[in-house]
Amino acid sequence: MAVSMIGPKFYAWDRDGKPLAFGKLYTYEARTNYPKATYQTEDQITENDNPVILNGEGYANIYLSGSYKMVLKDSDENEIWTSDPVTANEATEWANCRSATYASPTSFIITGNVTVAYEVNRMVRIDDGTTSYAYARIESASFAAGETVVTLNESVVTTSIETVCVSIVGPYSLPSSSGIIVFSSISDMEDYTPSVGDAAYLSYAGRSGDFYFDSSDLSTEVSADTQQGIYVAPNSDLTGASGAWVRETQGRVNPLMFGATGDPATAVMATETAALQAAINSGLIVDLLDVSYEYAVDYVDAIENTTLVGKGKISKHEDSAVTGYLLRVQTGADNVTLCGIAVDYENGGFGVGAVATDTAIGETVKNLTITKCRINGNLALSRCDSSDVSKNRVVNGTIQVVNNYSNLSIINNFVTHDDEFSALGPYNGIGINSTEDATLYPREPATITGNIVTCGRMGFESRDRDGSSTGDNLDTRSIFSGNIIKIIGNYSNSFGLSLNADAYDISDNVIMREVYRATNGTYGMEIVGSSRNIITNNRVIGFRLGIVAYSSDPASPAVDNIISKNHVSECLTGISVHRAASRNTISQNKIDVPDVSDSITPISISGDAVLSDGTFNYECSDNTCTHNTVKLSSDSIPSGNRMITVGPSINTRVQNNIVILDTNVSLYGIYVTQGLHAKILDNYVRNDQVGYSDGVVIFN
Repeated sequence: MAVSMIGPKFYAWDRDGKPLAFGKLYTYEARTNYPKATYQTEDQITENDNPVILNGEGYANIYLSGSYKMVLKDSDENEIWTSDPVTANEATEWANCRSATYASPTSFIITGNVTVAYEVNRMVRIDDGTTSYAYARIESASFAAGETVVTLNESVVTTSIETVCVSIVGPYSLPSSSGIIVFSSISDMEDYTPSVGDAAYLSYAGRSGDFYFDSSDLSTEVSADTQQGIYVAPNSDLTGASGAWVRETQGRVNPLMFGATGDPATAVMATETAALQAAINSGLIVDLLDVSYEYAVDYVDAIENTTLVGKGKISKHEDSAVTGYLLRVQTGADNVTLCGIAVDYENGGFGVGAVATDTAIGETVKNLTITKCRINGNLALSRCDSSDVSKNRVVNGTIQVVNNYSNLSIINNFVTHDDEFSALGPYNGIGINSTEDATLYPREPATITGNIVTCGRMGFESRDRDGSSTGDNLDTRSIFSGNIIKIIGNYSNSFGLSLNADAYDISDNVIMREVYRATNGTYGMEIVGSSRNIITNNRVIGFRLGIVAYSSDPASPAVDNIISKNHVSECLTGISVHRAASRNTISQNKIDVPDVSDSITPISISGDAVLSDGTFNYECSDNTCTHNTVKLSSDSIPSGNRMITVGPSINTRVQNNIVILDTNVSLYGIYVTQGLHAKILDNYVRNDQVGYSDGVVIFN
């Protein structure tokens, strides 16, 4: 249920104390600039517009849910006041917020006559730009020479004072039988002898907030809250069996409440770690606050139902000796959500996770969601069941998923490296791999779409590494679509995509090298020992080998793959099906041959040489090459190069292909050698220059 901001209406006044006719109230998530809705009624069915436009008498129906940042402006967009954070309770208490200047530790100055609003014995709330407010009671307010001087009963005014607000409900900020009690420290709370129904405000920096005293047995809660972020038992019974002060949280906490500083320059690793872990252990939503907060820790563990939000950062403390992870999700920590946070574990190395799951063989972590986060380092996930990794920015690290169980989504992430980062090994971009038996982790479908990967060596890899002899491959019926992969390193052995998996839909991707690399071992797409993949509508640019389907293991051939409607350019080998590869189809592809002085093979279908007994060591059979277009416009190509090469192979069909040459170099359009039972039908070969080129040459 939402709570009325001021019942029954929210009123606002201008700087002259008049109703703020047609004023505008902008509402955001607390300590951010992300808009957050308010409501017209307590049932939260109908949202207000944002900003809320007040009527001609300066009021509106405004109901709140949780904490807000609020900015009040007049109809001409002139700011009246800003308050951050505002909770449902606070919003009912504080009004007439004004800019103020320092006069003394017990007084401040406001421009204009505000003596009526700032009357004697009312409480004021002072904002000096720090993470907590100061509170005091008004002893006097006098107006002279266009200014009001307000004197307080406590020395709480600092030279950095920015704004002040006054309570609208009298001399106490919360009405209760004994009035509000303001504590300046946890020890003050412990020393006080409370009564049932007492309300208090803790003004200690970072830990500030509203509390009430609950006299029931809270020993379990007090024992669990070792950092006293939510529960503070009095010295009369520190066990909490006779009651404790309880923080008003609205279901959300932050690490400062538990003693964190959020400042790595001053943080003590043990204290910062304990505070963040205690906030997580509370079971409530943990808000890391805005980008100015950084929690330098040893490492922390998520628990079941952990939710971390906000823009703050978790980083590795310089004194930490722990390796392997920074934010760990272990077995049993299901339903974990990380949204919008930053995690920094740069240079952790291969296999080390800024965020990492840690489970035993045969176990899984369920329902893990990581979205809109900023990760510096690796995102290393293993043995996950139902994971959503989306809209994250991963810098100088990788997204590694090992032994996925089911329902994996990697969508709209940005993965990038500052340079080649050779220390990170081959998994430079996104990797989905298996190292364990398929009976434990059955390789259910994965969806990898809309990602942008810029890396030094390997853009995307999916491999089965369990070493079993069953031939089970990874992630059947998975989708790899709409991704952009850019290889920026200068490795001689690099891959845009490397796949040892069955039944992938690989479509509408762009895979390119920043610098053209003609060295052996640079692949745009490598499909090795895989079957029933559909590779269509992809753009591959700048590798030695564009799209290659093959197998070096006759027991696990590359079979029944469809390579169709792709556009390959600036690759010495455009599309190749070779070694142990059968029943593959190459159709409707476009190959633009690079202008280089090197050997080129736009399309190749070939196994190994025929053995003495008439068989093949690697059988390349029953492949089809049809309706492809090969274009070459170069006089740099060495003579004798072949545009479509067939053989050694069996039962290869080459039909309805178009080869267009524009060169003075002697080349071959279609070249067949040891192509047993090859069918070369209805192809078109043309050279627009006078160079001697053969259309179709068959040697057997």
